[in-house]
Amino acid sequence: MKTVLKQVFLILLAAAVLGAAALYISDSAAQTIRKDTDSNGYQEEYRLVDNQLRIYENNRLIWQSPDDWNIRQISLADTDNDHRTELIMVLWKHGSYGDIKPFWFKGKDNQYSCHLFMYRMRTGKYKAIWCSSALVNPIIKMTVEDSDNNGSNELHVLEGPRTGFAYSLRQLFHREETRWIWNGWGFERMD
Repeated sequence: MKTVLKQVFLILLAAAVLGAAALYISDSAAQTIRKDTDSNGYQEEYRLVDNQLRIYENNRLIWQSPDDWNIRQISLADTDNDHRTELIMVLWKHGSYGDIKPFWFKGKDNQYSCHLFMYRMRTGKYKAIWCSSALVNPIIKMTVEDSDNNGSNELHVLEGPRTGFAYSLRQLFHREETRWIWNGWGFERMD
């Protein structure tokens, strides 16, 4: 009887791991968006392929993500409600803070973690507007919309569990939908 239970457990564990791998692969699907985000009369083409983003205008590369970013999803929307379009990226990378670390942080900053970055086209170049530190609960999926019809867009997020041991397996069972609004210097949870 113990052998049968052990085999059933191993089969269920293998199925969960394969399911998590399939979810990971499906989350990194290719994505192409065309939109004139800087109102110059030319549409930019945003190509997310193999977790790397390249942005073209008139078939000329104008921006590409660093090689060490693993971009899972992009969106073009007025996320901060200033009537201008921003590029929103969900990405995984090493390090929480970038080049400038807070004074209280000591040691190496190389943990692989999920981040939300907001960029905007300015004078023909993409510039960072806001970049999160490592997110406690990684983003699995996001959308930007005015779901309550109040004239302000909200960031809708499907969050996974905290990172760490057996994250791929745990994300199959822990998911939470949250809503966020831009508050001038970051996103504030609404619910």
